[in-house]
Amino acid sequence: MPVTLQNPYVRRPNTSYRWLKGNLHAHSTRSDGTRSPQKVLDLYAALGHDFAALSDHDILSDYTGLNPHHMILLPGSNEVSSFGNHLLQIGSTAIAHPHENRQRVIDDILATGGLAIINHPNWEAHWNHCPYELLQKLLGYHGLEIFNGVCLDLEGSAYAIDKWERLLSEGRIVWGFANDDSHRDNQEGRGWNVAQVPTHESQNPAAILAALKSGNFYASTGVTIDAIEVIGSTLHITAKDAQEIELYGDHAVRLAVSKSNEITFDAANANATYLRAQLYGQGSAMAWTQPFVIKGGIAEGRRLMEEKYANFDAPRPTLIAHRVSSIPALSSAELETLWQKATESLVAFNHRDGSPPPVKTAIRALVSDQHLAFRIDCEEPLMHKMRVKTPPGPGNGAMWTEDSIELFLDTEASRKRYFKMLINTNGAFHVTDLQGWSRNLKAQTIFAHTPTSWSIQLLLDLPPLLPNQPIPPGPPPGTRFGFHLSRTRLAEADPNKKHDGQVFMWAWVGSSNHAPSRYGWLQL
Repeated sequence: MPVTLQNPYVRRPNTSYRWLKGNLHAHSTRSDGTRSPQKVLDLYAALGHDFAALSDHDILSDYTGLNPHHMILLPGSNEVSSFGNHLLQIGSTAIAHPHENRQRVIDDILATGGLAIINHPNWEAHWNHCPYELLQKLLGYHGLEIFNGVCLDLEGSAYAIDKWERLLSEGRIVWGFANDDSHRDNQEGRGWNVAQVPTHESQNPAAILAALKSGNFYASTGVTIDAIEVIGSTLHITAKDAQEIELYGDHAVRLAVSKSNEITFDAANANATYLRAQLYGQGSAMAWTQPFVIKGGIAEGRRLMEEKYANFDAPRPTLIAHRVSSIPALSSAELETLWQKATESLVAFNHRDGSPPPVKTAIRALVSDQHLAFRIDCEEPLMHKMRVKTPPGPGNGAMWTEDSIELFLDTEASRKRYFKMLINTNGAFHVTDLQGWSRNLKAQTIFAHTPTSWSIQLLLDLPPLLPNQPIPPGPPPGTRFGFHLSRTRLAEADPNKKHDGQVFMWAWVGSSNHAPSRYGWLQL
């Protein structure tokens, strides 16, 4: 399937367009502003704005008798403030009632044809005027203020890029707005939105509203974007007053950077479900494009996996540990017999797209009253290309940059805390955990290589893994630990790069192994 970018800046064929600049959030003496409605419009006209909206608190805008100068005034505007988090209503035919249930407010805005925006999410001393959990819960809003100018003068942060990025990473494609929220002198011209509309409709408020609803605009605090072009999977941006342009994907991973006023990027091999541009100009001036959803290729496979496993209670793999009275020495023939009786479970996912790994990685487990043992067998047809630096014995926390195994144990089954164990192909071992229990953990490893494979056996003492549980008699049959394992395979990586190989996962945990809520289970 060819990779394409879903482009919010698409243009109709044989149609000319204009970029129109405007602010959606300003207050006058009709609520808590210090300037008259006319004075507010005068100030924005002097700044060269093409459109504007008066959004006084809990009162629908009325432009009767006001001189708009050259600007298009967006009707039906209001900041819903009473009884809860603030929401911006633009372009509605009726005022939204300030229901305490903010979902009802959004529903009212949508029912009256309006644009619904979450205001200043990181305002106030706790930086949490609109908690992320509420942003997740609410449905139907078009976007949020990723920049709110008045917050520069108040407690909290003017920026909410963090919450925007988290929503986008969860597949919530919402737009980022930059607004002044001006109340008094010298609060104009801090942030604005630049909408792309057909030239023949540039005096029509409905055309501007349509562009804002569909994401056909960018947000700015001082950088002007000259062109945004998409051809297939390639994005090209030019901005004559930009000094640097960055492209970001899922979970705020920077995909590309250009130390100039233009950037070209092919998303065909990007490990991301979307990308967005962030531009930097003189001083603190910035601009943000809306997200481009990546369709097809790596992104499509990973998006499907994310949707499948998004539910906290989605099915998880389970590794059944074979219970024995005691676990013999790691090098013994008796142990080999026990391994043959243990159930094998396979690493199933390429972490980039959820596809099956091209090589086999099998896991087995044994448990007794005193010990827990694992055996990991790794198929490797390119043994001569493996990268291993850490010698046998105690290792270090950077072994994930070698051909290695990462093993995760949530022994409290709390889906919050876990032990992380690193083991490379030479049997080097390193463990960390948030509780500090691993200081007393005793571990033994042995490794074996063949021309086409390598294997690790790991023996752990149970008591340090369960410091709050008496041993003996040990965990009863049926006890479950949160469990996950991943394999880093560098044999097919570029030898000139530190770490760009393949990572394979036993459970689907998304972009990071450090996600205990998504681990599978080890059943003892």
